[in-house]
Formats: sequence, C-alpha cells, structure tokens
Amino acid sequence: MIRLKVLGPFRVEVDGHEVDAGGRLARMVLVQLLVARGTVVPTERIIERLWPTRVPSSSQASLHAYIARLRRTLEPGRAPRTPARLLVSAPYGYALTVERDAVDAWAFEAGVAACSGAELPAHVAAEGLAGALAAWGGQPYAEFSDEQWTAGERARLEEVHHTARERLAAARLGSGQASQALADAGALTREQPLHEEGWRLLALALWARDRQGDALAAVRRARHVLDQELGVEPGPALSELEQALLHQRLEVLHRATGAPATATAPAGVPRIVVAAQGPAPMAPAAAAGGSATPTVLAADRLLGRDEELDRLATAADRARSGRAQVVVVCGEAGIGKSSLLDAAVRQLPEQGWLVGSGHCPETDGAPPGRAWFDMLPDLAEAAPPGAYADELAPLLAPGTERDSGQPDGSPARRFRLHRALLGWLRDTARRRPLAIVLDDLHRGDQESLELFLLCAEQLRDVPLLLVGSYRTGEGDLTGALARLAACSPVRMALGGLSDAQAKELLQRGAAGMSEHAAAALAERAGGNPFYLRESSLLLAGEGEQQALGRVPQGVQDVLRRRLALLAPTVTAGLRLAAAPAARLRCPCWCAPRTGTPSSSSTPWTRVSPPDC
Repeated sequence: MIRLKVLGPFRVEVDGHEVDAGGRLARMVLVQLLVARGTVVPTERIIERLWPTRVPSSSQASLHAYIARLRRTLEPGRAPRTPARLLVSAPYGYALTVERDAVDAWAFEAGVAACSGAELPAHVAAEGLAGALAAWGGQPYAEFSDEQWTAGERARLEEVHHTARERLAAARLGSGQASQALADAGALTREQPLHEEGWRLLALALWARDRQGDALAAVRRARHVLDQELGVEPGPALSELEQALLHQRLEVLHRATGAPATATAPAGVPRIVVAAQGPAPMAPAAAAGGSATPTVLAADRLLGRDEELDRLATAADRARSGRAQVVVVCGEAGIGKSSLLDAAVRQLPEQGWLVGSGHCPETDGAPPGRAWFDMLPDLAEAAPPGAYADELAPLLAPGTERDSGQPDGSPARRFRLHRALLGWLRDTARRRPLAIVLDDLHRGDQESLELFLLCAEQLRDVPLLLVGSYRTGEGDLTGALARLAACSPVRMALGGLSDAQAKELLQRGAAGMSEHAAAALAERAGGNPFYLRESSLLLAGEGEQQALGRVPQGVQDVLRRRLALLAPTVTAGLRLAAAPAARLRCPCWCAPRTGTPSSSSTPWTRVSPPDC
C-alpha cells in the first residue's frame, strides 16, 4: 500500500515504511503529478518547472531517469517490462493514478466533505470533523512553497482546512459544546480576522454562554476590523446576528445551537423536569423493602464533585424510602453550587423522580414567594393540585382572576395557603418521589424561605428530597439555618478544585494552552470553577498574554459585588493594601481591625514602601 503525504514535510510510504523518493528534482516531478490530481501533465511543462531559467540539453534523458526511479519506488514489486499502474505514461506527458485515500490531502478533503451534509446530526459532524482535522499534518506542499505552480493548490487546501475548522466550531455549537466552540472561534478570529464567519461563530458561542454583552462586543469588533482593513461593512449574516443580539431574538441562537425554542430560559426562571418515560411511581413501602434501584448521580463533565453527588444520591435513596431528606449546599460565589444542583436535577427524573427546580431571583420589588410561584405552575401540570387549586391560586396563577391576593395577605389567608401547599406536595410525594430544589436561598424573600422551611419541618414522612443552596457571607439566613438544624440536614460546604482538576477545566475551555499558563491561571483562581472558566474563555478569545495579564470581566463584576458588601473602612484598607509599592511614598500603619487606634495596646504594624 502506498501513502503520499503532502501536508507538512513531503513523505512517501510503501507498506507502512517511509522510502526515499530521490533528490529534489525527482520529488518535484512527483509533486507536479500530485498537484494535477490525476490529470496528465505535459512533458514540456514538467521540464519547464524543473529548470525554469535554463533547460539543459539532457533534460529529456534526466526526466526519463526520474520517472524510472519513481516507478521503482512506488511499485517495488512490479515485474520487469510490465506496465506501470501508478505513474503512467500518456500522450505527451505523465499522470499519477492513485486512490483517494493514498494521498493525505485528498483523504482530508473527503473526510471534511463527508461531515458537511445538512442532514448529519451536529454531534456526528463534530466528531467526524475533529477526526479529519486531527489528521492535518501541516502546511500543504511545505517543501515546495517557493514554487509558483504549487500556489493555487496550497491556497485551495488551506481554504478547505479553514472552512473545516469553521464547520467544526458550528457543529460543536449545534451539539451543545459551547466552550469548545468558543475556543475554536477565538482561534479562527485571531488567525483570520477578515473572515466574517469566525466572528459570527465567536459571537454565537459567547451568546450561548450567556455572555450577550461580550457577544455584541465581538460583532462590533469585527465591524471595526473590516472597516479599518477593507473599508467595508459586515455581510448579511453578521449584521443579522447583531440585530438579533440587540433585540433578544433567541430563535437565532436556537438555530445555531440546535436548541428548541423553549430550551433556554432567562436567568432566575425555574425549570420543571419530568421524565417522559421512566420507572413507575414507587410506593414508600416498596422502596423500604429494598426493591428500589439505588440512585446514581454521575458527575458527567462536572469536575471534582463526585463525593457531593454520592451524598446527594444517598439522601435521595433515604427520601425514596419515605423519610424526607433536607440537603443544604453552601459556598462562595462561582464555586459550583448551581452546577451541582443542575447535575442532580438533570438525572433524578431518569430514576423516577418528579423534580421542581427554582431560583431565588436578585430582583428588587419581587412579590413575596416569587421563587415558588415561578416553579409551581409547571409542577401542577405534572401533578394537578385538584381540590387544593383554589387555595393555591396566589402561587399557581398570580395576577389572574383566580388569584384573590398575594401570599403575604392576612394571617388567616397565609395559613390556608401554606396548609394547601403542604397538603398538595404531601399527596404528590406519596404518589411519586418528589424533589424540590431551590437555588440561591441567600436572595430569597421571607415568604419563599418560609415555604422552604415549612416543607422541611412538616413533610418529614413522605418521599421528599428538599435541596437548597446559598452563598456564604451574603444574606441573613441565621434564623432559617437554625430552624433547618432541627431537621438534621445533610450539609455540604463546597471547596475549590484541586490543581489537577483546575488545569483540566482550563483545558476544556481553551485546549492547547501552555503548561505555564494553566498553572498560573489555576493558582490565581484558587480552584474556583467560575473564575477558571472565565479565565479559559478570556484565553480562548484573546490569547495567553491577555489572560495572564488581565482579570476577566465576569470575575471583576463578582469581586466588586463582594467588596460592596464590606464596610467602607474595610474596603479602604483593602485598597491601601493592594496599592503597588511605587505608590507608597511614606510608611503606613496597618492593624487587623477597623477603626481608629485608641490605645497603645492595638497591634499595629509599620509597613514601609520597600516592604510592599
């Protein structure tokens, strides 16, 4: 079997072994025939390319010698005086007749074409294109890049390669791999800033990552580049995307990502997940008898949370047996609380659970109980409240004729509302194991927290899994946590990822980063998954130098919010401590507490400019 490799260094392999194709002129003959892709190349043209300035009198004899040598190389087992099968003679010239798979560039083109059909599922296309691109060995005909007659074929193959990379980014975007698509598109825009498709894919990938502002900035950066370099406006595709971003036309994003029109909900809107086909509802007695299949929550692409998912699964098994379980997850901003809860919400329905998932919104003026009346109407479609419907109207149909008042009405009305909610959820859980997941309790209004606490306190004898998360250091949950303590909750305090896990998460968002960059970014992020993801996205979009020298905008926003929660005297001290040494013109004094020193016993420390 013969293999001709023209991507990168030119090589000839016969039966898996590299063979000598002769000197440069002999290889030039073979390359000319490869560039012709099976068509006949006239003898005169071959000679002119071999000796462009002065054709020697022995040119015909030399060419015949090169042809003979190449035939022996390509067909070492051919019997004497038998016709050549691969390098064949034709009237006035020669041609190379090899199979498509014998030439790496031709095989690459075929692989790309096979994965470019519109009817192909996005994940299949992405896998095929990634495989084809992995076989790309480098610059086409690199050894002969100085020969003008290779320029057209080299440019054509480079364009096929670039188009394949664009299609891979689009396929990954369409199959839900937004992080990989973002890395792909970022590289495309850096290498080919005048290609609009790369900018379009970059903006779509950013939008799919809920970074609408960055997506719009990418489109406008493309507009600036095109104007400065070419003096032209963006084409229709990029202009349409800009308008879609400005007017929140989510159908444009859904077309690109392959998501149904209802797949993406605004932040803060809860999700109800009901298994279309799953295990039949199980009575508590049957589960207690040990016949239930143990709950399994897989980490999938969630790094470093196997132990927490195992604990959640154990709590779910206990709840299924008829003993309600409360799980409380806490941690700093970006540590992965929501991702952990999302992993459970996605997988519990497959194991027979009815799951309602809600989120306490960070919105001033939100009506009391907002997290619940965003969640419960959809849950009511899966488990109709029946006789409880009228009493539950403030939660199930707020603002409609059925709603006779908000949940914060008179004490008697609130009592009836709470009693109806608990009765409905109890009946629902007895028919089918029920999981209620409420994220960001630290933002919850009093009524939302009260309903969560009532479920924990009064629904202890049904298959109920009640999961809540909150951000440490924010909100006043002292009283709520004290009440939950009586329910013996499973408490999970999420910590940062290990160094190895942090580097793996960085590589997912920006494949191919250097070990130095990965180590530096992992150390700076302190294992925080949000900080790591933002850093990898900055690296994918702007390159290592920018990622190492800048703090991602999303991280800046989070840090500003956290600093805003501190006392003014504390933030003033932090600003002083963060000042570069060059700005300290005189010694300053620091103490481990705020306020003005009032006695000599205060443990003050002198910090001079050279010490900073």
